[in-house]
Amino acid sequence: MKFQWVIMTTILFLPLASNAVVIPLMGELKAESHQVCGKNIDVEVIMLANHSTLIGLKNKQTHNLDLFLSSEQSSEEMNYAKFIPAKYDNLSKSFVAREDNEIDIVWGSSKNDKDEVSYSLALGPQTYSCSPLQKWPSEKANEIYGETP
Repeated sequence: MKFQWVIMTTILFLPLASNAVVIPLMGELKAESHQVCGKNIDVEVIMLANHSTLIGLKNKQTHNLDLFLSSEQSSEEMNYAKFIPAKYDNLSKSFVAREDNEIDIVWGSSKNDKDEVSYSLALGPQTYSCSPLQKWPSEKANEIYGETP
């Protein structure tokens, strides 16, 4: 009987545990926004203090989040820009461009005649349509008032 109670309790609380949001880290910063391009390419986005954009793409081979820095300052609309591989430098606490010219990535948004915004991602010659950019939920309320793990 005790064993059945443990199993029932586990089954009841399993959906609560699966609803926990895990916001990806990019360096020491949590991603601000995310979207899906193509069928399953996750794009994580941060607008940095210097007005450049940092995107993260999950590497299919290593399963790590690879970082890419916009080659120029970004506007609020996040218009199309070329992105270059980057890494997080722990010493300077900043993102630094890497010397890797083999990867061509363009990401950003455009508006049509009806002022509708659409995003796309170009990985080399292949272009993918993207879902709308969505903000990650703020964790501030839970950090202040929530239960500690």
